[in-house]
Amino acid sequence: MVPRLLDADIEKSFRERSGGERAMISDTVSSFTRLLLEGSSSDIAALEEKLRRGRNEESEAIEELEVRNKLRVFARYREIEERSLAGSELQERLGVSRQRLGQLRKEKKLLGIRLPINREIHYPVWQFGEDGRPLQAMPRLIEKAEETGLGALALDSLMTNPAVVDANGRSAADLLRSGDGDTEEYVLGIVRAALSGGA
Repeated sequence: MVPRLLDADIEKSFRERSGGERAMISDTVSSFTRLLLEGSSSDIAALEEKLRRGRNEESEAIEELEVRNKLRVFARYREIEERSLAGSELQERLGVSRQRLGQLRKEKKLLGIRLPINREIHYPVWQFGEDGRPLQAMPRLIEKAEETGLGALALDSLMTNPAVVDANGRSAADLLRSGDGDTEEYVLGIVRAALSGGA
């Protein structure tokens, strides 16, 4: 049995329209869906901006704001996906099984993010060194994040946030990848500060 994609009232309203209107609506929905499934994060952000510019602030309905917010969230997920390795890809690169990746996550050696737009777990590339192996600092970083209540998405956001940079404009992820013990302590301090609202 094929699942119903529209609720009954919307489907009834759709079927009552003329053939031309149905074709136009169908094409628009198909284009929109294709953009969400295959477009880049910048494509999705551009759509959200286009929707924002299309309405003046006084006429924005709650529903329109909700759609724009969902597009921003979707663009964020797509951006994480673009700068991460899918579990299947990481398995191949490291030469390990899916179960071993799960074990590395449990051991806090890898940060895995489950995105609602994709069934696979994704692994942000910032947590890997030049040799393609997980950074030695990951267990301490993940443990500190968990102590402060940061989930995987929040930790990834903190590590890649362009507003959280050092004097040379390097993100926390860039600093961690440098391998310097002092910068590792600095990054752990950033995570600690997140708990107190300082980051």
